[in-house]
Amino acid sequence: MKEPFTVDERIVMDLIVKAHNSFLALPRSHPAELTEWINHLHGLQDVLGRRVLCRDYPNYFNGGKELTTKEC
Repeated sequence: MKEPFTVDERIVMDLIVKAHNSFLALPRSHPAELTEWINHLHGLQDVLGRRVLCRDYPNYFNGGKELTTKEC
């Protein structure tokens, strides 16, 4: 199976997971903070996922324009 992320993107994703796990170890200071954290965490993951989509399916996710990895 093809690896979806570049080496650098994998590093970023691993850091996001590490940050999430570290955050979960903190005591809760507000009832809504975990929900807010997870919503924003998913936003970060979505950005990385869109990089994969624009790279692998440029005709669908880049307005038909082929982009280089640096442009995604």
